Amino acid sequence: MRIHEAFGWITTIAFAYSFLPQLVKTWKVKSVEDLSLWQYITLFVGYTSGMCYGYSLHEGPLMFGYTWGWLGCLCQLLLYWRYK
Repeated sequence: MRIHEAFGWITTIAFAYSFLPQLVKTWKVKSVEDLSLWQYITLFVGYTSGMCYGYSLHEGPLMFGYTWGWLGCLCQLLLYWRYK
């Protein structure tokens, strides 16, 4: 693995898991009062676009990161609509 690929994976993993604390908190407290719906809608659109881009390039870090981020945003949006 070349150094730029290693940095790609590190960045991907960090960003892909960055949403987990908020997702867990939302699940535990069952409240979305302080969340911005538009932020998660925008992230969802961005992750969807990024997934298409990553898969078109067949780039592992991009495919993994954007897919994982997309799933996280989807879960957060579903929790938002469930607890709103």
